[in-house]
Amino acid sequence: MDERLSGTPVRIIRAKVAQITSDYDIAINAGSNQGVTRNSLARLFRDVDIKDPDTNEHLGSVRYVRVMLKVSSVADKYSIARLHDPEAAPAWGAPPEKKRFTDDEFADEIDFVFINRGEACEIVVRTDGKEEPPF
Repeated sequence: MDERLSGTPVRIIRAKVAQITSDYDIAINAGSNQGVTRNSLARLFRDVDIKDPDTNEHLGSVRYVRVMLKVSSVADKYSIARLHDPEAAPAWGAPPEKKRFTDDEFADEIDFVFINRGEACEIVVRTDGKEEPPF
């Protein structure tokens, strides 16, 4: 789906986490065949259900960005992405933050980011041909 994000023309590609490939990288099951490009941003979400406290009726849900990733390399059928925090990214290219990916849901949240294989994500790709991240 093509849309605009902060005035930048983008396309949203729906994909899933294929696997954790290292402490700092994950593979996503969409690549250049689907239009993913290097420096695209990927977002993992957390949905929070809102329920009425008296009736327990489901009132709706709110979606929060849980993890922001930046695509570092792209193959035909998959992409590799890494934690992205533009505020914390050091100039020498080391991973931003010291957090690592894990599939252990009981791991310490201070040091680890829990990633579930098959978890849905959205990849935001610029459609104006520029290389820098879309936001």
